[in-house]
Amino acid sequence: MSETRGMCKPTFYWPMVLIFSAMVSGCFDIEEQITVTLISVEEDRAQISAEMIFRDAPIEDGEMVTFRTDRGSFDELGDQKVIEVPASGGVATVTVFRSCDLNSSTVSASFRTINRSTPSAQLVVAFPDPPLVTNRDLGFTCAASNIAALDEGLIGETFTIDCTVNAPNRAALNPAFAAEAGRFITGEAPRNERCAVAPITYQVVVGEDEPKNVAPLPHRCIDAFSYPSAGDGRPGPDTYRNPRDGLVSLIVYAAGAEGFDDQNQSGAWDLGEPFDDLAEPYVDADDNGEWTPGEWYQDVNGSGAWDAGNGRYDAATIIWKKTQMIWSGQPWAADHEKASRLTTSPSFESMAPGANEGRTVKVRIVDRNLNPIAAHGTSDQVRVQASRDLELVHGAQSSLSQSMGLVVGADGTVNHVVEGTDCDQPGGRYFSARVRDARDPEGCEAGLVSVTAEVRYTPAPGVRQRSIQLLPLEGRLRACDP
Repeated sequence: MSETRGMCKPTFYWPMVLIFSAMVSGCFDIEEQITVTLISVEEDRAQISAEMIFRDAPIEDGEMVTFRTDRGSFDELGDQKVIEVPASGGVATVTVFRSCDLNSSTVSASFRTINRSTPSAQLVVAFPDPPLVTNRDLGFTCAASNIAALDEGLIGETFTIDCTVNAPNRAALNPAFAAEAGRFITGEAPRNERCAVAPITYQVVVGEDEPKNVAPLPHRCIDAFSYPSAGDGRPGPDTYRNPRDGLVSLIVYAAGAEGFDDQNQSGAWDLGEPFDDLAEPYVDADDNGEWTPGEWYQDVNGSGAWDAGNGRYDAATIIWKKTQMIWSGQPWAADHEKASRLTTSPSFESMAPGANEGRTVKVRIVDRNLNPIAAHGTSDQVRVQASRDLELVHGAQSSLSQSMGLVVGADGTVNHVVEGTDCDQPGGRYFSARVRDARDPEGCEAGLVSVTAEVRYTPAPGVRQRSIQLLPLEGRLRACDP
């Protein structure tokens, strides 16, 4: 592929012999000519050459040739639409990188002659069709899996969470977002970076809204993961608090193609190959893994109703991906069997002085929905202290880490995380310490003792750390036998 432009025009000479002068007019076969040729083209770049002739000969080495492109760039990282390249042997070569929107590019080349003319030529670079972006290629994550957006001590504060969308040719993707609670904000892409992607953040104003109130998840440990809460002022028909009351669904959707098993490696879907028959995007607010009337959806086919898959392969549709996040509250420190608390068994009363005798103190930390609390600071921890007559053997400090306490399967199903088979050990909510009787075994007297715990947690990225004191675990040590 090339374009050539040339012309022949008179050139004037003024020879002088003695005192006689005459004007002689002549014409070169090629006065000036430029040919632009496509040398090679790949998915993301093309190499282009320009050959220049002036007065029947290649232009001189070092003469500058100007290349311009309407799309793409001559710089792989920056946005450079014009470049000057010195000729060598009458030829100059450049590489143009494909535009971020994946369209074709029109590239021109020109040079300046001593006649003050500027011959030019151009060609259109038609890049190969890019691979289809499918739902299998689409990735969607946020930098937090648990934020304290239900913390009553932070009403009015704003949390901002960075989110990332991954896909081939990401710069050409134009994603949109939807959320059960909170909202997404798309910023401006950096201007000094080619194919830069606009930053995406998930923003929450504490107290502005909240996730949907839903029924407890059917589970063998349903009694451990829920409790009646009628009259606590929450909206919704369900009167049982449970972890899914804090589960928020977030989705990203964009133009793309349905994923498929490319069994013959043709690069395109062929009849008979299995494919993902996508339903229209929706926000699963009730966490049941299917669309329920009243839930937001994107009406892809304009039918006026939510539609499941249509039974046929769609190479041009709306693809989407879901992620989920826990909205938690502050540690629930109350005199309630399901609240955060310290426990030990057997009791302190049966303990006696001795190096080999002690008690394990379990520290349970949950919010009002029985979810793990948020932890976004490097110094977030549970600090345990023991009163006089008790010695803390270990567990004085236990680090907190991010935990949802729920696991979401690839098919969208939600399940509780339980440590082992014990329903009383939900994942991410228990810590332990060990204490022993520190009294002198010779003539020790009965006395009251206690163990306390302080929870230090960071509600969200960039938010100050908070602390909550749990109700103390109190007991009585018996007197030593005489």
